[in-house]
Amino acid sequence: MALVLQPMTATIFAEWRRRTVPDYAAAKVANGDWSEDTAPALAEENLKRLLPEGLASPGHYFYLVTEASDARVVGNLWFARQGADAYLYDLHIRGEFRGRGYGREAMLLLETAAAALGLRRIGLHVFGQNHIARSLYGSLGYETTDLTMRKQLSQPA
Repeated sequence: MALVLQPMTATIFAEWRRRTVPDYAAAKVANGDWSEDTAPALAEENLKRLLPEGLASPGHYFYLVTEASDARVVGNLWFARQGADAYLYDLHIRGEFRGRGYGREAMLLLETAAAALGLRRIGLHVFGQNHIARSLYGSLGYETTDLTMRKQLSQPA
């Protein structure tokens, strides 16, 4: 397998955005951060704040992750420059390609892209229940820099 990063077009970005808002809202609900009724609006608001100019927002980089041999799209990647560092906002590998090393290869391509921009580190956030992603990042040398924990209390009847 050989993958490459291809810059997103405006059309692909619009498709990505339509998928990302509900996916992010669902993840925040599953994590217990937001309620189902407010999650879509909060996800939309967060994305507008992060990307005021959409695809052209300064310091943000959007890519399709594709097979080098046939340009088949296996996923997408979004990161941003934050000072001298990169911050990974989204890595999505399509379901039919998961578990085959594509995520690992995409992360290595991210390292190359960030280094080419002169960035010194890559940061990211991963939800605690996403054990597969946590395992991948750990195997690539990412270290936990912060850990937030909570316990749900049962409410009196």
